[in-house]
Amino acid sequence: MTGTFGHVSRLSYDKADAWRALLRANAAEIAARFNVPVGSFHWCGAFHNEAHHPHVHLVCYADRVQKPALTKEGVVQLR
Repeated sequence: MTGTFGHVSRLSYDKADAWRALLRANAAEIAARFNVPVGSFHWCGAFHNEAHHPHVHLVCYADRVQKPALTKEGVVQLR
């Protein structure tokens, strides 16, 4: 997840706490895009406050799903 610095800064996503809150608030939607039940969905993120490019690397996984699937439509909706 990324954006231009002005956009990110204006929305206060230049701090790890803001990204954490955003990801937690949207975890169910992200799980749905991966076709994973919320109870099986887990994530871990790393915030990088690089000059003019604050961003998060996000790793998602499911613990009880045989075959999670991210469709092309799901990728577009995650953006």
